[in-house]
Amino acid sequence: MTSAPAWSLPGKTRPNYGVNARTAPAVNLYHPVSNLSIGGLDRNGANANGQTDTFGIYAFDTLTLTERIEINGGLRLDNYHTKYDSATACGGSGRGAIACPPGQSTGSPVTTVDTAKSGNLVNWKAGALYRLTKQGNVYVNYAISQQPPGGSSFALAASGSGNSANRTDFKPQKAKSSELGTKWQIFDNRLLLSAALFRTDIENEVAANDDGTWSQYGKKRVEGYELSATGNLTPDWTIIAGYTQQHATVTEGQNVAQDGSSALA
Repeated sequence: MTSAPAWSLPGKTRPNYGVNARTAPAVNLYHPVSNLSIGGLDRNGANANGQTDTFGIYAFDTLTLTERIEINGGLRLDNYHTKYDSATACGGSGRGAIACPPGQSTGSPVTTVDTAKSGNLVNWKAGALYRLTKQGNVYVNYAISQQPPGGSSFALAASGSGNSANRTDFKPQKAKSSELGTKWQIFDNRLLLSAALFRTDIENEVAANDDGTWSQYGKKRVEGYELSATGNLTPDWTIIAGYTQQHATVTEGQNVAQDGSSALA
């Protein structure tokens, strides 16, 4: 039996800055000017800052039941805290324009969002391995992982309501992954061959409705197979080769392909 408890403290930050729009002068399509300059981009005071801090504790254990059978499992507990704030230059025009508060001039930054989201996630995995011979085995793995709201975009809406893909009341996105494979060592253990079938189902995907609103009903699936060969054929020749074939589809939600189908790849 082997075990490996540990902890981690990762953090990610993403700043974004707004710039003043530049209008390029009109040019003749048939006599273009190659050295035309429109000047540099200047910040207009608008900005957006997102940060996610995570504290995780995890443990992994492998148990040998017999000479042929092994089982393994892992558990990870994460506490996350995502904070997000953004400011928009006031006095603009068009959709999303914000009026300037009394006493502030056009172009002044106005805070539009200042919010945070915290929570806990429980992720786990389990697997089993059966040794067919001393050189080969078959195995199966299953794992669940989660991503909190704002975990990929580092952006949050002002509240848990309204029309936004980044609402704070949305559930964590969940991925369920399974894999069935085999590994073989040949040529006196100098070459490792492996093959595997895999599938990942993603739930709680945020998807757009026909009326332009956002809901958390989307589901996606990625499945396929992979082949690999790694090792030393001779003292002078080393091989590292791999091939993966996968197919991705939207199982629930709006079809995204140009032909109206649900296939992503």
